[in-house]
Amino acid sequence: MAEIVLTHGNELEAGTGWMFADPGTQRFLIAYVDASAALVVATADLMHKRVLNEADRYVSPDLVAVDDAGGRVIYPVRSKPSDSSDDSKQVVCVHDVTRRKNRYHNWITDGYQLLWLFEYLPGKQSVVGHLNLVFEGHISYDDFKADILVASVDRGEHARYRLPPRLWVALAVGPDEHHLVYRGNKDLTVVDIQGRAVRSIEEPRRPHGVSFFRESSQILIGGAPLKQWDLGSGAVTPLFVEGYEPFWSDVHQRLWYLCPSTALHLREIDTGHEEAVVRLLGDWDHSSFNRTAIVPSADHSLLFVRLGGNRPITDPARLAAERARVGDELFESCPAYSLENVEIDLVVDPARRQITPLPLKTPWTTKIITGELARSFKFD
Repeated sequence: MAEIVLTHGNELEAGTGWMFADPGTQRFLIAYVDASAALVVATADLMHKRVLNEADRYVSPDLVAVDDAGGRVIYPVRSKPSDSSDDSKQVVCVHDVTRRKNRYHNWITDGYQLLWLFEYLPGKQSVVGHLNLVFEGHISYDDFKADILVASVDRGEHARYRLPPRLWVALAVGPDEHHLVYRGNKDLTVVDIQGRAVRSIEEPRRPHGVSFFRESSQILIGGAPLKQWDLGSGAVTPLFVEGYEPFWSDVHQRLWYLCPSTALHLREIDTGHEEAVVRLLGDWDHSSFNRTAIVPSADHSLLFVRLGGNRPITDPARLAAERARVGDELFESCPAYSLENVEIDLVVDPARRQITPLPLKTPWTTKIITGELARSFKFD
């Protein structure tokens, strides 16, 4: 019989041969940004926590890079506005975990901010990030400006490379540490780390995740269907009917994906073997849900996975309370206010075939810390 656990009031079912693990028994750590914009490193059961940023700094969610081998956590921060100043310029903090010291770098010029992507590249001992020009009001496609930031964590040197026009969102960095995938208005484009376009395809719908595949020679595009883009020939072919947030691991030679957003699957491409890993039970709809994720640890030994879905609110009292909170006009014009959402965060260990539900509830992505950094981290 499949194992079932209750977490955050919802039931999870493990796939055949998979088992649930107690967060209190796990050796990995998690790094997340809490509701007060503080960066917290904690044990999986949240029994031990340590705040990394200084009290007068806000940390930007979803932009935390981890250098497991070097014992550093790197993240953009803003100063909290004082009564006499409204300075909210981003700077990048390099936090040395052992020494508990911060170094700040002015890698971001006024008028720009880091968005969408910020990753540590172990082969280059550098970070790469996407810089957006901050603007107010209407802006034309031709006025939109964005750069790739590449900065050496040790030397402090940095460079910026202007992206081609109309590339809006950075989606992924390749394992070769030299290519990135971007979403444009109605296309996907691969650029090298100096911002030069390599290849583009038309993609009118927003992809539900992308992943470099087979040592960066191909790209997987999440959606229905899940598609395979060969960068050599330019051909795009459906791989199978449906798959969201795909992640290919060259380490394990496996493809991980959500199908639907309430279930995690894995597939061995060469053999065709497929299995369900874990699923969220209940009548949750995934068709309009887009806050799911699959994020590997730096060494690919673990996966952070967010399952999610929504369903109509049926309780009249809850509907009335939501209508009163947002007002009649907004409630009628936006169906999301009549839906309840569920988000369940997990850490999956492929080697041990274990699934660890996290007690943490945060709308932002959690990073997993493994290796020497996790073993040597001190909470006192």
